Amino acid sequence: MLSRSLERIACECQIGALEVVNHTRAVKHRLLEISRAAKCLTQTNQQRRRDSYQKLLALTQWVVRQASEVMQRWGTGRMKVVGKLLRVETQIGQLRHFVPWIEKVIHQTQQPVWGGDTHVEDQLLSLFDLGFTGGSANIGKSRAVG
Repeated sequence: MLSRSLERIACECQIGALEVVNHTRAVKHRLLEISRAAKCLTQTNQQRRRDSYQKLLALTQWVVRQASEVMQRWGTGRMKVVGKLLRVETQIGQLRHFVPWIEKVIHQTQQPVWGGDTHVEDQLLSLFDLGFTGGSANIGKSRAVG
């Protein structure tokens, strides 16, 4: 979602003013690695799964960091827009809305993966059923917890 908004903003900016890298393929590979590692609960596979989660979260944090930088540049007037300002403002609004939520989900994902704490206070969403206590990861089956 953030990448899509960043791409739309980049289309409205001067060429080279904002470069957006599409991480879709890398994210897909990380999800496949997690899925494969979840099929067998050996110590090696659990470590592979943790490593894949770490790489996935690093990609997500990179996109969040870029979105925050774009919002800051927009706020200070350092973004060269040659296209439609309304489109850019709409996408900036999307970023302002979703970045804090995604940061919270990142934090809530890190707790069970590295801390082993599967009970997360005020959990927004479980992107992955981590299954570190048994079972397999249910990738792509998000569930609201409330």
